[in-house]
Amino acid sequence: MDFEMPAEVLDFRKQVQDFIASHRTPELDAEIAESHIHGYGPASQGFMRAMAQEGLAAVSWPEEYGGQGKGALFLWTLAEECAREGVPFDNLTFISVGPMIMRNGTEEQKQEILPKVLSGEMNFALGYTEPNAGTDLASLQTRATRDGDEWVINGQKIYTSSAHLATHVWLAARTEPDAPKHRGISTFVLPLNTPGITVRPLWVMGEGRTNETFWEDVRIPADSLIGEENRGWYIVSGALDLERVAIGTYRPLEKTVSDMVAHIKAERPELEGDAFARNAVA
Repeated sequence: MDFEMPAEVLDFRKQVQDFIASHRTPELDAEIAESHIHGYGPASQGFMRAMAQEGLAAVSWPEEYGGQGKGALFLWTLAEECAREGVPFDNLTFISVGPMIMRNGTEEQKQEILPKVLSGEMNFALGYTEPNAGTDLASLQTRATRDGDEWVINGQKIYTSSAHLATHVWLAARTEPDAPKHRGISTFVLPLNTPGITVRPLWVMGEGRTNETFWEDVRIPADSLIGEENRGWYIVSGALDLERVAIGTYRPLEKTVSDMVAHIKAERPELEGDAFARNAVA
C-alpha cells in the first residue's frame, strides 16, 4: 500500500503555500493575533476573498459550478495548510453552505448565489444554536411563518460567529411547530442587513467574540427557502457532516508543539538533549 501523496496533490499544496506567502501581510498577521477577541477583520476578509477569486477555496466544487472538480484530498490539503499557517479559511461558506446549496437549491438559487460566493462577494455566518437549543439542535424555536410571498422570522440565535462581518446567514428555523421536532425545520439564506435583525457581541472565555442575533418580524422573499419545506433537519445534518472536514485537521496542534519546542530551545538551551526534559515535554 502506497501512503505517499499523489504528485498532483503535492503540487496543489505548493500552490496553496505560495498563495499564503504572497498574500500574507503585517496587517493580516496583526488581525490573526487578535482574531480570538474581535473576529476576522478587513485584512482577513480580503485574504479570504482573494483565495476565492484565485479558485483555491472551491477546489473540490464541481466544474459546472465554477470549481476545479478535485476530490476531498485537495480540500483537506487546503484546510490543513491554512490551519498550519494560522491563516483564515472560510470553511463554512465553501465546505458546508455552498455544497448544500448545490445539492438542495433550485437552479435559480444556484445561479444567483454560487457565482457571488466564488467571487468573494457573499459569505456566511451560521444561524443554528439558540439559548435552549445547542446539543439538541432539533429543539430550536426560532419561527419562520409564511405570509403570502414572504417568510416572517422571529426568534433568537446565539454563537452566531462572524455575524458582524458576514454578508449573509445560513439559517435554520421552525416552519411547522406541530410536527415532530426533526421534521418541522427549514433552511434559509438571507442578507444579514435585512431589517429586523439585530447583531450584538457575545463575549466568551479568553475575551473571544461571537454574537447573539435577534430576529423581530424579519421579512424575506419566499424563495429564500433552501430545499424542501420542513425537511431542513436533513440539510443541516448534511452541512455539519461536510464542515467536519475543516475542523478535523491536526495542523494547529502541530504548530503549537513546534512553537513550544522553539521557545524552550531559545529560553532554556541547557535543556536540549536532557532526557528528563524531553520525557516531560512528551
